[in-house]
Amino acid sequence: MKRGINSWQVSVTHKGNRHRITIHDESKVALAKQIMLAALRDGLNVEEALQRQGLFSRPNISINAIYSQVVKRYWDNDSKQTGNGKQIVEFFGTERDITTLNESDVDEMVEHFQDMGNSNATVNRKLAALSKMLTYAVRRKHMTHKPSIEWLKEGNARIRWVDELEETKMLNILEHAEKQKFADFCTILIDTGFRRSELIKAKTTDILKSHTGGKTWSLYDTKNNLNRTIPLTERVQAILNKYHNSERPFEDMTDHRLRSNWDFLRNRMSLTNDKQFTLHCLRHTCASRLVQRGIPILVVKEWLGHKTLTMTLRYAHLAPDNLLSAVKVLEQEPMAS
Repeated sequence: MKRGINSWQVSVTHKGNRHRITIHDESKVALAKQIMLAALRDGLNVEEALQRQGLFSRPNISINAIYSQVVKRYWDNDSKQTGNGKQIVEFFGTERDITTLNESDVDEMVEHFQDMGNSNATVNRKLAALSKMLTYAVRRKHMTHKPSIEWLKEGNARIRWVDELEETKMLNILEHAEKQKFADFCTILIDTGFRRSELIKAKTTDILKSHTGGKTWSLYDTKNNLNRTIPLTERVQAILNKYHNSERPFEDMTDHRLRSNWDFLRNRMSLTNDKQFTLHCLRHTCASRLVQRGIPILVVKEWLGHKTLTMTLRYAHLAPDNLLSAVKVLEQEPMAS
């Protein structure tokens, strides 16, 4: 039965129950009916059986379209969730197909809002909005399943970074497991403070010699559209020498590869229950070390590419010596007039 432009409804009855599916290719209607009947006889999921044959699909739907539907149905009088949903749409882009979202995309969204200075509680509210949108997409059969979401620990949780002992242990585990490229990836994140998406996109052609004799790496494709140039440590320069023939040396670090490698590392370090031990904590590590070693907070802001100082001030408490320096200034004898 034709249901609209390029849409045909296939209906079958099995054991007194009627099953209907929309197909977008008229030449495959008869085949779809056969597959549906076979799946029902074998106790299989009809939609999954059709999907395996490439017969059942819905037109791509943008995250913005799902957001609009959820606002109309659930959030019409909830300005907070409407606002959270709008920020999610802005992060992913209005035309992003919601069916393409996966766990790594969710992780990047969390990292983005953390970088924006959002508390864990605030990020969780945004995750709740995203979860609602994904659930709605699944119920309307635009998606077969929703990505899993890990909620953040709320309260006054400290910023998680990696100390020198943990770093040594991490790199030793990865090297002994012959995961050298992932070890290189982690080391660069620690010494540059790059976001993982930035490092994946970074080009070796943007590595230049500085006037001081060292090297810098410029980023032009960042989450907040702020270009920046970072000086490279000697160990990062040594790592990158291995990849000088590759324009984007880490573009093969897919979402699946990053997640499986990090899960392996968490397990070997007995940190599977430490929800804050994420790949993003390597960016925190860079920021924390800069502050702890006396780098002014405004310099750290520029290094990390934060849009506002508020984002960087989360690390300010890590420089206790600044208070000692301040009290010494107060104890100085006043200058004679």
